[in-house]
Amino acid sequence: MALALFDSVATLQPIDVARLTLVEPVEGAAEQLARGQVGTVVDVVDQDESKQYLVEVADLEGREYAMAYLMESELLLLHYQFTAA
Repeated sequence: MALALFDSVATLQPIDVARLTLVEPVEGAAEQLARGQVGTVVDVVDQDESKQYLVEVADLEGREYAMAYLMESELLLLHYQFTAA
């Protein structure tokens, strides 16, 4: 799977809050960003033969509240139209 800028993704596992940059204070923030949280790839960084993806997480009204650099193995690419497997 090759992720690209502006791909929609979901987290495959919880992401510890220490790895997050919180843009806005999140009321009742937990210790982790939930598994299955949806975000958008906003930057791709090549680092030592692997890529890291800066994922922006926003609410339903489009307000960004967190960002994190994640590995491809931590993300699921979301599809909004038919894609053959």
